Amino acid sequence: MEIQLPPQHRRIVDQERLTDLLGFGDPAEMRRAHAGLVQDAIAKGEMRREPRWTESVAVGESEFLKSFREVIRADNPGRQIIETADGYQLREAAEPVFAAFRVQKQRFKDRIVVGN
Repeated sequence: MEIQLPPQHRRIVDQERLTDLLGFGDPAEMRRAHAGLVQDAIAKGEMRREPRWTESVAVGESEFLKSFREVIRADNPGRQIIETADGYQLREAAEPVFAAFRVQKQRFKDRIVVGN
């Protein structure tokens, strides 16, 4: 969505950098090419969810993901880099980090004594 309709503020995608990396002359040309790819996929019935993109925090080379994980570690220290047939992915931990806190919270509640 952000490629086709880039917001004015709080952008996630650096349109200029992406345009340059993909070898397009300007962002409008890149958006036209992207729209064409989407239309082709729709026409061919290839619009399906790809877990590599939808379930990963980030996708890329191993070294990039290591650096990226360090930058965002404070958000969730449980993220792991996994290697798949398609390359490397940064994924959330299999068990949510806060699941352990729910158990602790329950144990704490069990020890609370009401009254004097």
